Amino acid sequence: MKKIVHLSDLHIGYKNMSDVFEGMIGRLIYLCKPANEYVVVITGDLIDDATKEGQLAEAKSYIETIKKEGFSLLVAPGNHDYGSGNSATDERMKRYKQEIYGDANTKFPRFDPIGGVAFIGLDSMEGEIKKNQGAWADGEIGEEQLEKLDNLLSSQAVANCQYTVVYLHHHPIDESSFFRRVIREFHGLDDAKELKKVLVAHEIDALLFGHNHDGRQWNGNWGIKRAYDAGSSTGKGDTQGPHRVIDLAEPLYTDFDAQL
Repeated sequence: MKKIVHLSDLHIGYKNMSDVFEGMIGRLIYLCKPANEYVVVITGDLIDDATKEGQLAEAKSYIETIKKEGFSLLVAPGNHDYGSGNSATDERMKRYKQEIYGDANTKFPRFDPIGGVAFIGLDSMEGEIKKNQGAWADGEIGEEQLEKLDNLLSSQAVANCQYTVVYLHHHPIDESSFFRRVIREFHGLDDAKELKKVLVAHEIDALLFGHNHDGRQWNGNWGIKRAYDAGSSTGKGDTQGPHRVIDLAEPLYTDFDAQL
């Protein structure tokens, strides 16, 4: 069974984030051996600003380095990857997909069966861009993608896998405090309730996400055993998130924070 290294919100191009990530890659290569026993999952905001030249090319070079070492690598797009705010456009989305996935018309959900695990990636900016609602940092998966997710989770291809992991950028799990509810209007996942409805109708083993830079655990929410926010793995905002190594075949307490 492959182990999962969960990273998020790298923000390559912001201050010294590129240097931090480059150092992390070196430690990843040194600590996680053999590489082919690990899947690196990056849950969005790979780059800091899609409107700036060079950031996407730099991020792609880091991704290629990780792949060449033998790691499997999966990436979900985040709001900064498409431009962030009102600069997120369909054109920038296609450019990102071309560079990172090799196809400007890449469709989500993305399904990758790796080592007995069904990895399902979502694009939590797709609905925002379709509705021209990219003015804030909130996200929306959209009805079409959620319907495809429901069908995929019901498929024989997923049933053939021992475990199921769903990953996306925007933080989907709500909190009851008034402050958090207000923040969600401008920073959360607009169709979180619709996503919850799909996921609770199926049995998944882990939900991975980022966006809030919290780095917290949400285990047990929505009936999901493992639910992790990776925080900002490079420490944007002066708070570095945990570098979790997740082993789905082992009990929860065996998941640990690697010093990458």
